[in-house]
Amino acid sequence: MHNKQEPGVWWSFRSYQRLCGPLPTSVATFSMLAAHPRGEERMRRVLAALVALSLVVSMFTGVFAPMRATRAASVVNLGTAGDFVILAKTAITTTGATSISGDIGISPAAASSMAGFGLVMDSTNTFSTSSLVDGKVYASNYALPTPTKMSTAVSDMEAAYTAAAGQSADVTELGGGTVANRTLVPGVYRWSTPVTITTDLTLAGGPNDVWIFQIAQTLDLAAGMKILLSGGAQAKNVFWQVAGAVNLLAGSHFEGIILAQTNIAMRAGATFNGRLLAQTAVTLISTTGDAPAATGASGTITIIKNTVPNGPQDFSFTISNGQDTASFTLDDDADPTFSNMESIGELSPGTYTITEQAVSGYFLIGITGATSFNLSTRTATVTLVAGAAVSSATVRFTNMQSGTITIIKDTVPNGPQDFSFTMTSDSTQTTFNLDDDADPTLLNWALFGGLLPGTYTITEAPVVDYVLTGIAGATSSDLGTRTATVTLTVNMPSGTVTFTNALGVPGIHLVKSVNPTGAVFPGTRLTYTLSYSNTGTAGTMLTITDVLDGWLDETTLNAGWGVYNNTTRTITWTVLVPAGASSAVTFSVNVRSVLDMFLMIYNTGLYSATPGGTGHSNTVETPVLPIVTVPVEPPVIPPAPPSIIIDVTAPEPLCVEAYLPYQICFTNGVPPYKYTVDFGDGTPVITGTTSSSCVTLEHAYLELRQYAFSVVVRDSKGMESTHTETFTPVDCTKKVVVYHHNFFIGYPNGTFQPDGNVTRAEVAAAMSRALGLGWTTDPSGFSDLKATHWASGFITLMTQEGFMTGDTDGTFRADDPMTRAEAAAAFLRIAGMSPVLNPSSSSFKDVQPMSWSAGYIEAARTAGLLAGYPDNTFRPADLLSRAEFATLASNALGRVLTTTNTRVNPQYEVKWPDVPADFWAYNYILEVSTPHTVTNPTRLTRLITLKNRKIPLFSEGNNGIITFLRVGDTITAIVPVDGLQADGSDPAPRQVKVRILNHERP
Repeated sequence: MHNKQEPGVWWSFRSYQRLCGPLPTSVATFSMLAAHPRGEERMRRVLAALVALSLVVSMFTGVFAPMRATRAASVVNLGTAGDFVILAKTAITTTGATSISGDIGISPAAASSMAGFGLVMDSTNTFSTSSLVDGKVYASNYALPTPTKMSTAVSDMEAAYTAAAGQSADVTELGGGTVANRTLVPGVYRWSTPVTITTDLTLAGGPNDVWIFQIAQTLDLAAGMKILLSGGAQAKNVFWQVAGAVNLLAGSHFEGIILAQTNIAMRAGATFNGRLLAQTAVTLISTTGDAPAATGASGTITIIKNTVPNGPQDFSFTISNGQDTASFTLDDDADPTFSNMESIGELSPGTYTITEQAVSGYFLIGITGATSFNLSTRTATVTLVAGAAVSSATVRFTNMQSGTITIIKDTVPNGPQDFSFTMTSDSTQTTFNLDDDADPTLLNWALFGGLLPGTYTITEAPVVDYVLTGIAGATSSDLGTRTATVTLTVNMPSGTVTFTNALGVPGIHLVKSVNPTGAVFPGTRLTYTLSYSNTGTAGTMLTITDVLDGWLDETTLNAGWGVYNNTTRTITWTVLVPAGASSAVTFSVNVRSVLDMFLMIYNTGLYSATPGGTGHSNTVETPVLPIVTVPVEPPVIPPAPPSIIIDVTAPEPLCVEAYLPYQICFTNGVPPYKYTVDFGDGTPVITGTTSSSCVTLEHAYLELRQYAFSVVVRDSKGMESTHTETFTPVDCTKKVVVYHHNFFIGYPNGTFQPDGNVTRAEVAAAMSRALGLGWTTDPSGFSDLKATHWASGFITLMTQEGFMTGDTDGTFRADDPMTRAEAAAAFLRIAGMSPVLNPSSSSFKDVQPMSWSAGYIEAARTAGLLAGYPDNTFRPADLLSRAEFATLASNALGRVLTTTNTRVNPQYEVKWPDVPADFWAYNYILEVSTPHTVTNPTRLTRLITLKNRKIPLFSEGNNGIITFLRVGDTITAIVPVDGLQADGSDPAPRQVKVRILNHERP
């Protein structure tokens, strides 16, 4: 720090003590400003004022002090949560000119839930930094040991909340929840109502005194109101335990540590001295916050110079209290001549004004940490409050140098082609040209400087035979309109945009057809059509050649504008075919009329394209018959008379010695229907009449053998039909028991979080367990997947089986949330089904038929694995929720609980507090998270095929008996993931111990 004070301008009471001796110990030592020419007279006045002040102070330290609460509050142990000035579990967001001093962190949510900070990852990958935070930023998805550090801090935060709530209260329901015009002594205060602080609130006590406020509902601090500390009270000893939301309104100031069970919201310009520890989210709007200061004895103001980007420009400042003024200079580079920070200490309570002088080429974009500020006058005002725990302030002036945008032209391959660009901002438009070759006449880049924050649009004009394949570095881009949008902001004053174009490649397709088709007779006139198209990305000059078959009469040829060569018997056409174009050439010719034998005429079209290579079309074959015969008209067969359609639905399973329903339905007739039913077991024939289209009869077969079942029906018009089939009952007392192990569970806090997102790694792990794949140490082959990643073995197995894939750049993105489109593809592969190839349309209005996922989504919808939304959208880019994953996994495995299943041991069902019984996916979540057996399941016809075995699928059906199990139970059942036996039969039952699977198989 550079001391630029003039001699004698800044004085403190410590200076007076050195001159006049020590003061009585009961007198507080407040710093002040004194002008040296009349310092002696001023000191006399100060001494008199301090003696009077000592009497006032004694009122709060001796016999006149406010009465303490009857029970002393205890300091709440924050554990490692005390290392953070802000700690949250689900999100931390900010807008505006926020300034935070201290570390902030989030867990279990990832860093992506911290919006507005412009995070920059440190090289260790264990923390990140932000221009808004004077400290480090931690998230649960950073490199070790950060996840453990964050998990411990959140656990300590929750324990501190419980400890604060557990202390016995001295005062309850103060003010009925409305706190106004109060001075509160140390102690424990409790409210069962919402609490609103409508005026400034003073906490009066010593530096070791403790306040605990237990609030069962919400806490609101009115706009512009302040929590004030007096008598040496410290913010680190003030604890606000709040069960509901905390809302600190605009311009308010807060002191102490907030332990919130839900969210904390800091409105515009609100400040705090303490810690914000929330079990959900923290929202900041132009917030200034500091970790709690140790004391409030003397004041310090620190001025920090921040330039964007950092640079050597000097900035001049003044600070004044209305009587005295000091000047100093700051910059923001590595040169030690000037610092980027000036700290002025030993300041008396009062109001101080800091002014920055204007500098050409820079504009002031933000002032943070001040009590108030004015960007137009370039001033910040700081008020130091007597006796407050926060007796200091850090004011940051941020200036931005005019920004730059660089546009780079990249062509594949490099070449001399010129490309024309325009850059537009508001009403200003600039045109320039670039190319991508070694000739210096025209560069492959353009730099625009002196740009203010705002939005700029760069547009590239189309060039023949070149395809715009990518736009990189833009805030947003659109390849269709060939535009890139760059937004320059305070945190991002410059940008670089690269336009990449590839030289197009033509794709020629030639198809030949003939009319008429089929066999012809001598003398028939044939018309040949050669249809061509260019599906590539560049135009080409196309030459089409057709060699005339010898059995065609060239004297009858009509080739349109084609050129015929009698020597080579070829017809040639030359045409320019732009990219995406299609057309056809045609010619007509007669079959020679002198033929008297059966023969085949072969014609193949050839082509050559520059560029584009050579090729040929399909060969057209035309058989020629030697004799013209009169075709014989086939006899007209009268249509079959209409008949009644009989449909019989037998019970499943068809158990012996059990009265079961048989449904018989009649269609294509006119009711009423007279029916006769013979069950084929010697029992009396059943006859009856019904006016409806269906009738249900009950019957019991008593022996294990085949029975010939028959139905005869006659409608009111006399039409009669007969239906027969064979029934074979089974012994249902021989029970089949199948074990469905759980493979997807909830969180350590006992919740399932059905609407939370599921990552690609979590899907790989869950489905590896579901399919009994176990674990592998084989290398994954993905550049971004370390062997130490918790799911590396699962991901390797799922990719080896072909169920999941990585990206074309060799990465897997294990910790990225899975999209609904990716889920459709993965589960269609798991179910062993194929996508719809080249779909011409989509069942969902937001799925383009040409998108990569359209075929997967259409096939998955048809198979019943997934569904869209009521508005006929699929939302392929939306992130897959945990409830949707449970539904997809259950459908793919054929395991779906229904409300008709008999449920045994329902007390062992896993009850998630955030998944009520009426939740839409309740049964799916129960299926994947609770181990159970199914007695008499329905065996599905499809299998899941792995590389080393085939897994049969068993559904609970409508009549399956579900028995819920506990971890530790031992059962005997079929385990489907064991796979079919060598003879193709189902797996043999075996003994299984119920457990939570990790790397092992069930």
